[in-house]
Amino acid sequence: MVTLYIASSLDGFIADEKGGIDWLENPELHEKDEDYGYGDFIKEIEVTFMGGNTYEQVLGFGVWHYGDLENYIFTSSLKVDSNHGKAIKSVDEVINIIPKKNCWLIGGGRLNDEFLRRGLIDKIILTTIPVFLGKGIPIFNVKVNSNHFSLEKHRSYPNGVIQYYLSKADK
Repeated sequence: MVTLYIASSLDGFIADEKGGIDWLENPELHEKDEDYGYGDFIKEIEVTFMGGNTYEQVLGFGVWHYGDLENYIFTSSLKVDSNHGKAIKSVDEVINIIPKKNCWLIGGGRLNDEFLRRGLIDKIILTTIPVFLGKGIPIFNVKVNSNHFSLEKHRSYPNGVIQYYLSKADK
């Protein structure tokens, strides 16, 4: 099962036009002692999928947070530290893992598009941050004909953050 657990701006961007995510670090947008469900979510995850740009972004944090997980970095050009995971080029290389394990699609945008286009996203946990970026990298940029999701629940926070829990709708 694949879950896309991701944050976006109100206008649907996961990063600014240069790939930056500094807007997520605004202290006014953080609730004290609140992890927005991340702690419970990560306990269930066995595998992560991330694009090369996202991998570089994560490396910039200085600490690799996914050491106990099976990690796949989608890239055709980056050298990936083997302690971090395995570099792969195509979703086809992991297609057999998806039904057997709890997978986190970390992003970025192109990888989100590929998983959505193929109908591989089972759940979306979308945390909407109350800012407008105007332009940037969208959550999805692909047009699909039949990927419907149903709202399971939502949570709202005093700082304006809203978190949506969506599941692939039954056909």
